[in-house]
Amino acid sequence: MKYSIKNQYFIFYLSCIGLTACVSSTPYEISSHHPDHSITPTEQSCKNTRIFKLENHQLTQHERLDPNKISILNWNVYKGSGDSWDTDFKLLSQDRDILIMQEARLDDTLHQMLDDQGFHWDL
Repeated sequence: MKYSIKNQYFIFYLSCIGLTACVSSTPYEISSHHPDHSITPTEQSCKNTRIFKLENHQLTQHERLDPNKISILNWNVYKGSGDSWDTDFKLLSQDRDILIMQEARLDDTLHQMLDDQGFHWDL
């Protein structure tokens, strides 16, 4: 099927807008910052940007990121959901500065594992 030049430009611009549009995945924030891991409703808007500034707070060496070496683990939960996924995850996530989890469902097992590992996390 051939498209006219006008239609091709329209499809191109529509694709650009779609790729740069605001996307929300959930109207809630689940955070390890709250002792009870409570769910906090958040505004559904791209204008809702949070910037944290640490003032008068001394971070320990363990809490600071070393700008010369930052280690990241990007874990796809679905693809890594074999029989020993939890053992693999614990082993691979040791000494990582940043963990990115894809396709994760926050069930009791994952919730407890994140708590046990002492991770500071947000969903």
